[in-house]
Amino acid sequence: MSVPLFKPSIKRRDMDSVLTCLISDQIGPSTLSDQLISQFAQRFHCTGGIALRDYQRSIELVFEILDLEEGANVILSPLAPSVYYQIMQKRGLIPLFCQVEQDSAVMSTESINQLMDKNPKAIIVNHPLGLATPMDFVESLDIPLVEDLSQSLGASWNEQPLGSFGDLVLLSMEYNHIITSGGGTLLFSRDKFKKNLEELSSHYPAESFLPDMNASLALVQLEQLDMFLEKRKTLGELFLRSVQRGKHRLLRQPPGGESVWYSLPLVLNSPTREVSLYARKKNVETTLAFAGSVLEYTGDQDLCSKARQLSMRTLLFPLYPMMGSQNAELVSKVLASLP
Repeated sequence: MSVPLFKPSIKRRDMDSVLTCLISDQIGPSTLSDQLISQFAQRFHCTGGIALRDYQRSIELVFEILDLEEGANVILSPLAPSVYYQIMQKRGLIPLFCQVEQDSAVMSTESINQLMDKNPKAIIVNHPLGLATPMDFVESLDIPLVEDLSQSLGASWNEQPLGSFGDLVLLSMEYNHIITSGGGTLLFSRDKFKKNLEELSSHYPAESFLPDMNASLALVQLEQLDMFLEKRKTLGELFLRSVQRGKHRLLRQPPGGESVWYSLPLVLNSPTREVSLYARKKNVETTLAFAGSVLEYTGDQDLCSKARQLSMRTLLFPLYPMMGSQNAELVSKVLASLP
């Protein structure tokens, strides 16, 4: 049986909270969802927040809140999830694609600075694969900042947690993210956009919001988040030693930030298909690290040369708290022996 690429951070005993919801009258959005919002809002120092069922709907709401005029420029990484680009197209917004750093895949501050001459009205910062973008620079730009830390919950910049910089903050809780609650996305705002968030979301039907059943799973994991991140770190350090014995490299956190081990993004020096087939033969699942990105969606080979190289040559290997020692040993051996 293969080692799966992702696995929810849920133990059997954690299902007690779900069972409690099932036998109560509060299966839909209620007190547990509110409790989840409150705890994360405190963590990110935000003043308002909601929990929605759907990541795409949350991003649509972000752009409704920003209320940008058609034709407005928005800075975006070509390695960001393609749903941002698709929604921007529908709203008639113009993406300004910035370069990314070759060593880390985070947005290049030099490139962002150059794009400021084009009068952008907002910037979307998607912290990729557990790595922190230089937020002191981005925060100083004086334009609305949307921060997506779905893959980087627990990371920080200059000892300040990611999620505490953006005017609007997104945290998806899908199966392939740090918190895995069976779906749902948290959306937070600071004072600047709190009124817009509350007014726009007040018209949503009840089924748009995260049910308590899912919120209960997220709350259990939030309580154990530090332990889960420490387990990820332990596995990451084990796998790093294996990688260092081979000819490939890991993405590296820029100075000033502290990353988390979201997964294991390996930048290859061999043909991607060859490495992927070898891992599959050894019963270890992999996937392209930037599958589903703007770059993949558009197919534009001229979009950003560094991003294109990373999208073609970065492969994700399994790394998660529930991996188990036997699977961890197998992944470690495979990493050390990759072609």
